[in-house]
Amino acid sequence: MKKIYFRADAGADIGYGHFIRSLSLASILKDKFECALFTQTPSAYQLKEAEGVCPLVSLPSTQEKYTLFLDRLDGDEIVVLDNYFYDVQYQKAIKEKGCSLVCIDDRKGQQFYTDVIINHVIGISESDMITLKPARLLLGTDYALLRKCFMWAMRQPAIYNPESEEVLVAMGGTDYNNMSVKIVRLLLQRTDFQVNVLLGDSYKYETEIATMPVRIYKNCSAEDLKTLIQKQKLVISTSTLAYEVCAVGCLLMVGSFAENHIDVEKNLAKYHLATACGRFSELTSDVFCDFLKQTFQEKEQIRNQRHFFDGKQAERFLACFENFV
Repeated sequence: MKKIYFRADAGADIGYGHFIRSLSLASILKDKFECALFTQTPSAYQLKEAEGVCPLVSLPSTQEKYTLFLDRLDGDEIVVLDNYFYDVQYQKAIKEKGCSLVCIDDRKGQQFYTDVIINHVIGISESDMITLKPARLLLGTDYALLRKCFMWAMRQPAIYNPESEEVLVAMGGTDYNNMSVKIVRLLLQRTDFQVNVLLGDSYKYETEIATMPVRIYKNCSAEDLKTLIQKQKLVISTSTLAYEVCAVGCLLMVGSFAENHIDVEKNLAKYHLATACGRFSELTSDVFCDFLKQTFQEKEQIRNQRHFFDGKQAERFLACFENFV
């Protein structure tokens, strides 16, 4: 089998999105390729998520990780990079080894020296990509990187219960600005919903949120998260979880606290898959209440979600990677 080496880190400072979507791609390709994911100092959560998908190869969290990974390349591998710090010079160094190169990046206006770019931001276009050599572009939600159970969910009718009285707050695996507590307080002030909160293992404010009248879900498996989403009337989240919500089918409100969230947030609203509420840190109680009312009036959200997420992403990725063989 041809080898695919994935390179993605996770942690409190950068979140878990890069790692999870790289692992999702590995789960699609693992039966046709020999996959390994190189990551810095993997946590217990990362090790558990990778079980049954592919080996994790630990790298140090120092600058040495860049050269150590290059040293592992023989030149006949496919390399998949997923993070914002692999610049053109690093991409060229991998290509000079003789490897095929794939870059996963959800930004626009960046320069690439690669064979394939995967950018699954809804509404992204070829003109947003700057390629310094010919590259194949895999763009938009046709190439959404989701865990397998969410890809299967796309193929099924949406299970949505409008009579539910539960709301899920999911601010990502780290939530370093503690937006979870802010959104929970706004919900408790303005609604009578049962508030559920999804936390990751790098969340530092659990003691505070544990004093609030909420149900806490921590380090859920993908299958458990899918089931949890199906029970909600509404999910309030960042772009990290938004695609998984769309895959299941649920009313969705998205906001941002990082620059890379903004394009996804705006485009989800543009195509009426979610309500965009801007920066979570700037929400007042009245504005938040207005966004809630707006979301509950969005009758077409779930239908539109099913249109953009068709469940055929795995077949498309397999076809692309088999072209390397």
